[in-house]
Amino acid sequence: MTRIRFPLASIAAALVAFLAIAGSPVRAADRALIVAAGSFSHPALKPYELIGADADVALMRSAWTRMTADRPADARAATPELVILSGADAATARVNRAFAELVGQAERGDRILLYLSAHGARIPDNGRLDEADGLDEVLLLADAAPWQPDARRLPGSLSDDEIGDVVDRLRSRGADVFLVIDSCASGGAVRSGAALQPRTLPPALLGLPQTVRRGARGLADPWVEADRRAGAGRLVTFAASPSDRPAFGGPSGGLFTRSLAAAIDGDPATFAMLARKQLAAARGTPASAGSTVLGGQIGAAFFFAGTVPGPLEFAARLDPARLSLSAHRAAQDRCPDGKAGPPAEIDLSAAPLALSHCDLVLLSVDDDELGRVDAWYVDSAGHQTLVSPIEGYPVGLGRPARLSFTFVDRDPETERPLPPGMDRLVLLRRPLGSDEPVSAQVLRFRVGDPP
Repeated sequence: MTRIRFPLASIAAALVAFLAIAGSPVRAADRALIVAAGSFSHPALKPYELIGADADVALMRSAWTRMTADRPADARAATPELVILSGADAATARVNRAFAELVGQAERGDRILLYLSAHGARIPDNGRLDEADGLDEVLLLADAAPWQPDARRLPGSLSDDEIGDVVDRLRSRGADVFLVIDSCASGGAVRSGAALQPRTLPPALLGLPQTVRRGARGLADPWVEADRRAGAGRLVTFAASPSDRPAFGGPSGGLFTRSLAAAIDGDPATFAMLARKQLAAARGTPASAGSTVLGGQIGAAFFFAGTVPGPLEFAARLDPARLSLSAHRAAQDRCPDGKAGPPAEIDLSAAPLALSHCDLVLLSVDDDELGRVDAWYVDSAGHQTLVSPIEGYPVGLGRPARLSFTFVDRDPETERPLPPGMDRLVLLRRPLGSDEPVSAQVLRFRVGDPP
């Protein structure tokens, strides 16, 4: 028998490499739950089955393959985990069981896609009474049935509160969640078999009571709030439309889902770029009215694949922008101790800018050249909020773009003063047709009294 002798150094190197691999943390798992409720078991709802639900599944299955193409070989799960519920399987008990299984499996660092496609409706808020308009948005599952007035419930429906609870539980386990909803809850007539179908059912068909809104719900309110609790996973939400506008679909799938799948094929670097690509793909269709509702940390790398430079980091690397800016501040009475007042000009040459709690800041932005400006508000804790439309403000058209935001230096819920620090409004200028900023301008606002 021939014996092969390895040099001692080679053995040591191999042992070190083995121990490094064995001792390194195992990469997290990728998990997806795709729910497409296209058919109904209740006779009254059968004529209103969702056109294109099977196409939605095919589109998102393909998108999921694309989203997980970067999966490393040392991931905890050998292959991305995908669960699809459609047809009769997209009923309440099965969906809730899939939610429970997903939560039970989730671990810190997991990336989760939660996709929901269904008809929508709005029902009287019967749970937390946390809706400004007194209505809950719901998705209709395969076992949906008309409203039960005595129980004040819509059987077979999945409410925004229930979706929010699932997302909260996933995030509390440290998982990052990408929530996508292709539905609408605006009500209105639906003609079965039409080439283009609103993804909602008329309230009269469901026997829903007429309700009086308690207040004005913002058009861009997301289905699920993306708070930033310490230790929680990240959340990004994309919804086909606000709660009072229709989302459309046809035999080849929902218009929103089709444009989203096309945008994912475009290999976006961030969720914000995904949203721009989705809007571009939807152009020329009823889904192109800029109605997509975005929420959460859309500045994050797409599907949470590592990290990308934030607005401040981008700004530090770019040339100074030569934007034409003017700003005003106005006190408003929307805060508990606020009193409305006339606008007053802000001296932008002062740095940092001094504002008062609950000031409404009005900013005009223009440029000599055609382009677009993305406006990001970065607070003293580093949280980023996009305050411009996802496509950016157009500049160089001979009229200034106008943006506004409310400055606060106290916690909106507790009214406690926020820690002293510096908030920043980052203006990133892009040439027309480009996702890459070429210049930047940063405005600074002092929060609280300096130590």
